[in-house]
Amino acid sequence: MLTSIRNWWRSQDPHCILVNVLAALIVFSASSDINNINIGISLGLGGAYVLYHCIKHRSLQVFTIPKEHLLGMVVFLGAVLLSSILIQDVGSIHVAGTYIYWALPFFVISWLGNLADIRYGAVAGGIISVLITGAFSYILYYVLVHNFVQPQKDVYLHICQYLENHKSGLLAVLFSSIVFHMQGVFKSNGRIGAFDSTNANFYGTLLIGTLPLLLFALRSAVLRKNKWLAGLDIAVLLLGCRALWVTGSKGAVAALFAGGLYILLVYTVVNKKIKVLLTGLALAAVCFGLILNFGVAGRSYLKNDTERKCLLQSSYHMWLDHKLTGVGLANWAPVYVKSYILKEAGRRDVSIGASHNAVAWFFSATGIIGGTGYLFFLLYYIVLLTRKIKQQPDPWMIYAGLWAFLAINLHGMVDMGIILKQGARLLYLMLGLALTCPFGGAVGELPSGKISQRAAELTEHQSG
Repeated sequence: MLTSIRNWWRSQDPHCILVNVLAALIVFSASSDINNINIGISLGLGGAYVLYHCIKHRSLQVFTIPKEHLLGMVVFLGAVLLSSILIQDVGSIHVAGTYIYWALPFFVISWLGNLADIRYGAVAGGIISVLITGAFSYILYYVLVHNFVQPQKDVYLHICQYLENHKSGLLAVLFSSIVFHMQGVFKSNGRIGAFDSTNANFYGTLLIGTLPLLLFALRSAVLRKNKWLAGLDIAVLLLGCRALWVTGSKGAVAALFAGGLYILLVYTVVNKKIKVLLTGLALAAVCFGLILNFGVAGRSYLKNDTERKCLLQSSYHMWLDHKLTGVGLANWAPVYVKSYILKEAGRRDVSIGASHNAVAWFFSATGIIGGTGYLFFLLYYIVLLTRKIKQQPDPWMIYAGLWAFLAINLHGMVDMGIILKQGARLLYLMLGLALTCPFGGAVGELPSGKISQRAAELTEHQSG
């Protein structure tokens, strides 16, 4: 395996390698969520290199993104911003601006995709991310179940003090920044969260947005030719599935499952393989029965979730009273507690934050304007990506992006989904990869004199 990687490395242009490293860094940062600052740094480095390339070639054509790739996003985010402006609420306008900022990974990864084929850089970033977070989650879950070791903050402080005393300040900083984030995921109820969050559902969102990438990477030409790389991908994929299971996130598992059924249907129609559909449906039926019977990490689907039902009803009543523009993105929680909370609801304070249903959230917070924009966003990209699959001879990255898009949004029907910062960034990132990678490097690998011509051809081809 190392020989194959070394030979590939030597055969690649340094520009292509650098672009893939940047893509891997962005995917790793967005899908692991070890620290919020990581995604900012990686996006900054990616944007800086794109800008350097533009200055070097004296052309802005690398920034070319076909209009059809942007339409759904512009309509959705524009509608959310418009509803916030109409109610003249500064806080809601700020939140709408934050939603727009979360879409930045789409643009940076699209620009990098115009410079080179970044598919394998993206896969590498996903593998490293799931390997690190998945291995840690599995070990931590094992510790939780068997009670071998109880992590204590004073132990971490002692190690940091030891490193500092031996003039290893940098190691102390790195150790503390990683371990203290890890310590936050030690859950007393046995559920595992992400590095930077104690919420197990958040970690589930990151996994369902990344696992499709690892699965469909097995369809790529490189992994089909190299059994060692394919074996590594499969091992990490299984580890990631195990990590998803121990999160105990029923919504995440169900969302990945439901999105996979749509992908199976599309794959069958495109490739005309009925046996694959029948086999997949049979396997899905067995898995569905087992999960329904045993639940996820001991958490049953048959348990009545009163809180989510109450939130959905409250959101509906909130929308009835504020149909056009909603109550405002920044006002939902206080308005909910003051006027719309039901007696049967669990938590009775603003810590609930938002409705655990993305559709209900956008309709109640941004009214018909924002809610319709979100529905358009969903349907538009599902149709667009499905159509792109039929047009491409090697659409494995589009399959991965579509599955991730479906899974994160379906998870948002029972939890946060795109409302969550981490979920939104990963969703836009996978969307950018799916729409850009089939044409990777069509702009950036050409001499500067021909960039403008090829960019125009690229735009026309993608639009058609």
